[in-house]
Amino acid sequence: MEWFYSKGNEKLGPVTAAELLEVSAQDDFPSEVLVWTEGMADWMVFERVRPRVIAAVLESDSGLVQCAFSGTVIPKDEALEYGDQLVLPEHKDQFVQQLAEGHFPDPNAVAIDEYGSEIRFGVVLRRAWDIFRVNFFLLMLIHFSVWLLLDQLTAYMDATVFAEMDEMANFQRSMNFERFLNSMFGIIATAAFFRVCMSHNDGRKSTYGEAMKTGFGLWGKMWVTRFIQGFFLFGGLFVCMLPMVFLIVGVGSESSAPMFLPIILVLIILPLLGWFISRIAFSLPFLAETGIWAFPAMKKSFALTKGRVWRIIGYYCLMTLILIIPILLPIMVAFIPGMDSPIPSGIFATISGFVSSFFIVFTYAFYKQVRISIGEDGLDS
Repeated sequence: MEWFYSKGNEKLGPVTAAELLEVSAQDDFPSEVLVWTEGMADWMVFERVRPRVIAAVLESDSGLVQCAFSGTVIPKDEALEYGDQLVLPEHKDQFVQQLAEGHFPDPNAVAIDEYGSEIRFGVVLRRAWDIFRVNFFLLMLIHFSVWLLLDQLTAYMDATVFAEMDEMANFQRSMNFERFLNSMFGIIATAAFFRVCMSHNDGRKSTYGEAMKTGFGLWGKMWVTRFIQGFFLFGGLFVCMLPMVFLIVGVGSESSAPMFLPIILVLIILPLLGWFISRIAFSLPFLAETGIWAFPAMKKSFALTKGRVWRIIGYYCLMTLILIIPILLPIMVAFIPGMDSPIPSGIFATISGFVSSFFIVFTYAFYKQVRISIGEDGLDS
């Protein structure tokens, strides 16, 4: 039986079960590495299939046994017998003590995540805050290295090119320009943030170089996935609005009926918009963790969010309320005398954006909590 595994953004293999077990013992092999073999519906976290790998190794070599205390696979002649159990000599005393205390060790037990498996807002927020707090300076460095120049460029365009337009047109062009920069370059920081989150989840600290390498390495996949999401999002909005446009034209401008049509339009579009955004919310963290992108990533996001739409919408609304001040900070700064020039406004926008980037960490924490809750089986539903 041949196995494949992912390391960073690279898919490696095929390897035998014995080779995979040997690789898993290395220090740079995170516990949440995804593995796959023929017969599995999807890639799974290695820790969840470790018993299956060990069973395959023991089946292929009768000279190997598993230590009943540590779960390590060892040559049979190196193990000590204790009843019908085999243990390493260095683990015998601990094994006997646990038996005396009435504990029967299961070497194949999957470690329980410290945050549990409940998908509650407080749990997700605590997981996100722990990631953000521990990796604060690294995340800030990543954000500033990507966004400081982009925000300065946006502020310059606001003060020069867009300033010649009326206020509404200025605001629309500025928002469109910032959205363009985020789609083209901001996703580098998003992918780098996800790398930091994944490393933290594996119990180690990422480095700036590693995070940025992931950011640039996933740029193409992130961009295509976001483009597809945007295409379906705005395409769906257009299809929903088209009947309303024809209805308005058909009713005529002198009738009072069109006054109610925008309200009807909002009542129809907003729920659909919220539904679609919530269903694709986990596409990017799934992409960053597995390398699967575009439609397959969106499909997996749909599986993860099935039956959780209102929970996702509610949690993100709560996060918006929590971060409302930093989100509105760039707009508030524009009304301060002397702060509407490009350099200070650009710096304030970068600072505000960094605080708002907690949304990225929160999205990963939410995604991880859902994956832990449903396990690998729920991902295929």
